Amino acid sequence: MKKNKKALILIYAIVLVTIWLSLAIIILNDTNILELNSQNYFINKKIYNNLNSKANQIIKFERKVNSDGSWWTDLEEWSWSNISCRLQADGSYKLEWDSGSVVWSDWIDDNCNDDNYKSSNSWTQDYPNWFEDNDELARTNINYIIPPFLDLNIFLNSKKIEDLIDSNSNNSSSWVKLWDSESWSLYLSLNTWAIINIFDFDKNLFNLSEEIKINNYYSWTISWSWYIKIIWKDISLDTDINNSYKFNFKNNWFLIFLKNFKKDYLLEFNLNWVQNWKKIYLTPIDDSKSDIIKLISYDVLKDNENFIFKDLEFEYKK
Repeated sequence: MKKNKKALILIYAIVLVTIWLSLAIIILNDTNILELNSQNYFINKKIYNNLNSKANQIIKFERKVNSDGSWWTDLEEWSWSNISCRLQADGSYKLEWDSGSVVWSDWIDDNCNDDNYKSSNSWTQDYPNWFEDNDELARTNINYIIPPFLDLNIFLNSKKIEDLIDSNSNNSSSWVKLWDSESWSLYLSLNTWAIINIFDFDKNLFNLSEEIKINNYYSWTISWSWYIKIIWKDISLDTDINNSYKFNFKNNWFLIFLKNFKKDYLLEFNLNWVQNWKKIYLTPIDDSKSDIIKLISYDVLKDNENFIFKDLEFEYKK
């Protein structure tokens, strides 16, 4: 009888220990899940904040260059052009220069710029002296303001980005496409010192799964403006485009981060790619529709050795 009691007590103890261990495992798992969810929440919050911030800065730039007529201000600075723009009695505007003139109807603004989302104008006469207005700058340049201590992804190329750029009929078909070339030079302009990190990654894998698998990376502290030059894995800036590093977009895609390491100082930058002095479209914007502007905002976060990618499509009224 005593042996049976001892056996029952032993079984009861084993059951209690098993229940306790099960509860402990459940609590531990729940704690890990909570920690993981909390971590994912902060990562998602940060990346969505970056996406919205970038989209807001892109659309502000896009609207500014298509409402300010600033190409005319640029023309006035070139005294050798002998350019004048006059309002005529019938409400039209007449632009005159050394070798010709053109008259526009009253739908042209006071700056003699029709702000048509193109570098060319809406009439048959070309701008004088081969000038272009600034309507496309938001699509050919990347500009962000980076707060203190933020390490921000400022450039990435993907198939989705390429497709949206291709879909914009305002983009000139004569311009070279970034992803068709093996020899692009990167021009970067900064208002202060910053840390730059450049990664090239497997484009085929990214197309399939949006997974970023790094092949090579380059890093350095840089300032001011000029072309990116890479020797071994060190980055510097060079005034001569012939000394610049040639980026091969046919075989690789690139990911660029810029870090503002200064306290209480906003980092401003401008990025564009150059090949034989030709311009290219960088920012995925489609402003060819009559009523809306569509753009893709993208961001990548570095999480230890991993890269977390996200993009969002935004639509704005014109």
